[in-house]
Amino acid sequence: MRIGLDDSGCGEPVVLLHSSCYSRRQWRPLVKQLSGRYRTLALDLYGYGETDFPQHPETFTIEDEVALVGSLLDRVGNPVHLVGHSYGGAVALATALQHPDRIRSLTLHEPVVFHLARLAGLTDVIDGIGRMAAELTEKIRAGLPAAAAQVFIDYWRGAGTWEKLPQKGQREAARVISKVLLELRAIFGTSYSFEEYGALQQPIYMTAGTTGRSAAQQVTKLLARVLGDESLYFVSGVGHMAPITHPRLINTHIVAHLEQQAASS
Repeated sequence: MRIGLDDSGCGEPVVLLHSSCYSRRQWRPLVKQLSGRYRTLALDLYGYGETDFPQHPETFTIEDEVALVGSLLDRVGNPVHLVGHSYGGAVALATALQHPDRIRSLTLHEPVVFHLARLAGLTDVIDGIGRMAAELTEKIRAGLPAAAAQVFIDYWRGAGTWEKLPQKGQREAARVISKVLLELRAIFGTSYSFEEYGALQQPIYMTAGTTGRSAAQQVTKLLARVLGDESLYFVSGVGHMAPITHPRLINTHIVAHLEQQAASS
C-alpha cells in the first residue's frame, strides 16, 4: 500500500498525527520550527494525502491506524515522541497503549476520545456528534460528498468557513469525507477505559481551546481527570482546529513540552 510520509531533520524522532479531513501537510509550520533539533515524521493516516484508503472499510477500527503508526515505529527503531491533533490525538493515545515501550511522550490538542463521553454519560456530547454523523451519512449516501464535507468543516470551524476555503481545499475535503464516518465509528467502538488511560506512564501534555464546539473540550477534560489536572492547559481564544488556525500559538506549547522531555532525559 502507499503511505504518505515526510521524514526530515535529525535528532530525537517526533511523529506527527493530523486531524480528520486534513493530512500531514497541516504540520508544516511545526516541522519548520522543529528543524535542526528533531527528526520529524509527519504521517498521512488512512485515506488522507498519499496514504491509501482502508482496504476493508466495513471492519475498520482504530487498531488499524495503530498498526499503520506501528509500521512507522518499526522503521524508526528508537522510542518516539507522539504529537496528535483531534483524531490523530485519539490514535496517538491508542498507539501508546499498544506500544508503551516505544513512546517517549505525548503532546495532544483535544484528542477526540468520544467513547469516554459514553462511559461518563455525557449525553449532550454523544447526541451532538451523533446528529452530525447522521447528517454526513445522509449526504454521502445521496452522492453529495461536498455537501457532507461542508457540514463537517463548518461544525468544527464555524458556519461560513467552507465558503471561504479555496476550491482545492474543498475538493480535497470532499474526497476524504467518507473516511470521517469510519473514524467516528472507530472512535465510538474503542474499548479503552479510564483506568487504561490513567495507567499510561509517558509524560502527557494536552491543550484545549476555550471557544467553538465543546464536545472535544469535554472529553479532553474527562481524560485529564485520570491523567492529572496538570496535564491539561486551556489556550484562550482558540478552538478545536487551533493547530491549523493558530499554529504559532499551539506549536509553542508543543515545542515547550518536547524541550522539557529533552531536558529531563
